[in-house]
Amino acid sequence: MTDLSVAACLGEDFLAQALHREYRHVPGALDVAGLMTWDGLNHIPAGHRLQPPRRRLSRDGGTLPIGGYTAPVATRRHTVWHHLHPAELHARLAEST
Repeated sequence: MTDLSVAACLGEDFLAQALHREYRHVPGALDVAGLMTWDGLNHIPAGHRLQPPRRRLSRDGGTLPIGGYTAPVATRRHTVWHHLHPAELHARLAEST
């Protein structure tokens, strides 16, 4: 896909009105099939502590509660982070389809 066709999918006002201000989902705008393997994608949540806002799920324009797919864990230094529960994450993702 060329730069011009991507711009056409996003709309004329995208750069002026939407960039860094809102999210847009444009089905089929980019072919990302060869960008990353499923194993590579699975490595990101399995190997990194991605905390909100770096990891969040959205549905119908709103953010899903993080407690629906994580559990709070306290470290020895009393820092709390959200441990990902893969089965719950998969369930939340399946609900969105």
